[in-house]
Amino acid sequence: MDETALTLRNVTKTNKFCEVKSVEQLIGLAGSCYELEASIALLKSNGEFEKWLKTNKLHELANNLKPFKNQPLPVFVEALKVFLGDHGGKQVSFDSLTGIDELKRFLVNRFVKPRQFREKARELRQEVEDGIMFYGPPGCGKTMVGLALANESNSLLIYRSAADLEKTRCNATEMLHGLFTIARKSAPSILFFDEFEYFGQMRSNDSRLSMATSLFLSEMGGNKKNEEILVIGATNYPWSIDPALLRTGRFSHLFYMGPPNQNQRKELFKFYLNDLPCEKIDLNYCVNNTNFYSCSDISQLCRDAASFVWNDFLQNSVERKIGTEDLKKAIKRRPSSIVHWFDLFKAHSPTTEQQIRFKKLFDDLEDYKLLSNDTKKNSNIY
Repeated sequence: MDETALTLRNVTKTNKFCEVKSVEQLIGLAGSCYELEASIALLKSNGEFEKWLKTNKLHELANNLKPFKNQPLPVFVEALKVFLGDHGGKQVSFDSLTGIDELKRFLVNRFVKPRQFREKARELRQEVEDGIMFYGPPGCGKTMVGLALANESNSLLIYRSAADLEKTRCNATEMLHGLFTIARKSAPSILFFDEFEYFGQMRSNDSRLSMATSLFLSEMGGNKKNEEILVIGATNYPWSIDPALLRTGRFSHLFYMGPPNQNQRKELFKFYLNDLPCEKIDLNYCVNNTNFYSCSDISQLCRDAASFVWNDFLQNSVERKIGTEDLKKAIKRRPSSIVHWFDLFKAHSPTTEQQIRFKKLFDDLEDYKLLSNDTKKNSNIY
């Protein structure tokens, strides 16, 4: 493995990556190192290698890897994964995210503006030094916000999920230390940890995960320089996260991203139906019958409605537009996907500290309880 690392570092140093003509040739450089082969295999899955060959971006790859050629192997491996992968994510912008204007303003003021007004930010101690935690049910836009912020701020996005931690053969602390090293050397950057409860869960008998939590406490403590690095965690299970990580100076800012309210649902229906051929839609009906639907649920309802028009065209050669009846049919057939999450949280026995910390979630939970009691027989969410 050391020989493999040395080979790749020499390749990086001399820009030999620019001479590679095939994925197989690049994998050949990795030798028998499982980690590096897995990293390079990213090229096969997302087509980035072919794009880079056509645009001569392998020069960019070589230059990006140069700062890591003398780093320990786990750091070098993580850097290779980051720069070979589609680190920019989907081309999501803030304009495509509706109903979260307050959150967007906060993120811009907290991460983008301090780079534009550095002296003033330092004077008022507004540098980026702590993290942000998004929590709430699945499908409510947590990951999309991270992608949009990376694109809006022209920052390197380093995205990792629990699945990445499961797949890696190095231990969790090596991987996480490598990611923080890459973020600091490539700033401005955003470290986005999806399914954060896996990385930062309450310390237990699982020594590997306990060490990961301890490393987060160390990396995000006051002794580390994290200026121009924003650490974002996203979780569906905030009650499972070690409370020490949620204190000030670490993940100081907690944002509940729950199911959209009435106004947000109306904006979401408008957004997802905007580029589809539609008759005049009764948006009030759609909004009133999708309480406790997630953002992704509403997106899927619009696709379902379009599929009914598509099926009519294929089966009966009927040319028509999407109407309110199509959406009614979609809503009737597809219940909310997040009710199980509220039921799960309802069964959780929260501490007093958690009730205070996650107050907005508890407010939604009270609304959910009222909904389930009063409209259980008629509601589309059952």
